[in-house]
Amino acid sequence: MTLSRLPLVTLLALVPVAALAADAPDAPTFADVGLYSIREGDLLGLIDRKGRVVLAPEFEDLKIGDGLIVARKGYRVAYFDRTGAMVIRPQDKVSQPFAEGLVPIPSGKGMGYADKSLNVVIEGPFAQAQPFSTGLAAVAVPDEWGVPKFGYIDKTGKLVVAARYDKAAPFIDGVARVEEKGRPRLIDRTGKDLTPANVDFGGITREGMTRVWVGRAQGFADAQGRLAVAAEYDGAREFQEGLATVLKGKVYGFVDKTGRVVIAPRFEQAESFSDGLALVREDGRYVYIDRSGKVVLQPDAERLFPFASGRAVFVKDKKYGFIDKSGRVTIPATYSYARPYQGGLAFVLEKGRSLYIDDKGAVVWSKP
Repeated sequence: MTLSRLPLVTLLALVPVAALAADAPDAPTFADVGLYSIREGDLLGLIDRKGRVVLAPEFEDLKIGDGLIVARKGYRVAYFDRTGAMVIRPQDKVSQPFAEGLVPIPSGKGMGYADKSLNVVIEGPFAQAQPFSTGLAAVAVPDEWGVPKFGYIDKTGKLVVAARYDKAAPFIDGVARVEEKGRPRLIDRTGKDLTPANVDFGGITREGMTRVWVGRAQGFADAQGRLAVAAEYDGAREFQEGLATVLKGKVYGFVDKTGRVVIAPRFEQAESFSDGLALVREDGRYVYIDRSGKVVLQPDAERLFPFASGRAVFVKDKKYGFIDKSGRVTIPATYSYARPYQGGLAFVLEKGRSLYIDDKGAVVWSKP
């Protein structure tokens, strides 16, 4: 039996090397607005919770932001609402999802921001413009040598954090990750440096906590820049449901936001908490534990996945099904593949055919 992802030791110990711009708040999903992706070959479409086709599978890419669907065909992009009504006709000026009512748009010799009528409301021009997050957006302004430097503007276009950084990520929970002269730093909304002493690297902020590295040791800084969880772990995973998975030596446990060890390291592998339970491996067996570390479920399965929406995918005899938190099989293992429930529907494969099923296992959509 294996966990549902890459070996956790790899995920926990790996030092991020991606560009800061890759950091982002948790992106909205189609399921957040009751929509689900369908596919015809390489082309994408959407259905609603009742299985009705909202957008036929004829688009090369689909994204969502602020309740508007971004649909791309070739080099042109249109925007639709959640009913499938086109609200911005195909055009080539803007292509990103809206965020907080605005989207980057070419303006003058650079970039600015437009509203949902594509009226430019922040002129710029900026050398680069990133999406807004919690009222601020990272923009690049050339310095006296013409080198783009990043700072942050508010929705009036005022530069509220000076453009001095080589890289800048969106604000998440009041903290942004930036890079200045090759040094990764954490800043607050005023530009104040929050980086704890001796920290060499800052990760992504989740639930107000930012994973940090001191050498190869890992811990967490809070939104005030305090090292709330000492950098004494060999690996860690971002906070989820108030707890973070940490690696000590070769075993995993969980800490809270004060650094208190809530569940002492003892597991051979451990997923983050999801739906109040965490999937772990102890003594060679995969089980679910509660927040006290007590084993509450020991399903008889070849493979298990974390809980989502009160259900978890399991595999038995190479077939996929679903269990609830009592361990009861709610959907028998008859599918060749299954994804977790989102918003009341789950995607499954049955004899090579794509289906969406509801929480009772009834088919609401099947690929023609």
